[in-house]
Amino acid sequence: MGLVYIGIASAAATRHMECRFGHRQDRDWIRLMSCNTALDILRRALLGST
Repeated sequence: MGLVYIGIASAAATRHMECRFGHRQDRDWIRLMSCNTALDILRRALLGST
């Protein structure tokens, strides 16, 4: 299982998230999903979304 922790910090707050990616996926797929999720969290933070 791909267990990844993603966090983001700003002057206003610090947030973190625990993500579990696939039970039988390979390492490259888990790495890709981790990057996509981290970039989406950053995008949402910059836009002021949740």
